[in-house]
Amino acid sequence: MPDALLTALIAGGAGLLAALVTSLLGPRLQYIFSLRTRQAELRMEEVIRDFNRLTAEYLTHHLQSPGAPAGQAWLSAFSATDASIKALFFCEAHKSFKELEVLVGAVPGGGFGASGKFTTQDFVNRKHETLKKLYREV
Repeated sequence: MPDALLTALIAGGAGLLAALVTSLLGPRLQYIFSLRTRQAELRMEEVIRDFNRLTAEYLTHHLQSPGAPAGQAWLSAFSATDASIKALFFCEAHKSFKELEVLVGAVPGGGFGASGKFTTQDFVNRKHETLKKLYREV
């Protein structure tokens, strides 16, 4: 009989302890999880804003000065955005970014891509496809 009583006391104590730990740590852990999730979302949204701004700047620059190369500061920022997309988003979004990236380059006489055979509409379409894939993940 004493073994049954001891077992019941240990089981009850363990249950009480588990309930106490859950009630004390649960909200704190939920807060930490929610905070980290929100921080990740904010980082992703910042990268999307940078991508959108950089592609708009490039398109404006290209239309104003066809064939002129993008500036070094712009290329550095675009490269940093590439690294951020690769780090924060899934492969599909990064692959879409890389498909747009091949259209960036100076071609005498205008056009997009190394050969200049792509149009402004091709660039805009790839930009929109990339944005859709990025926003799907936020």
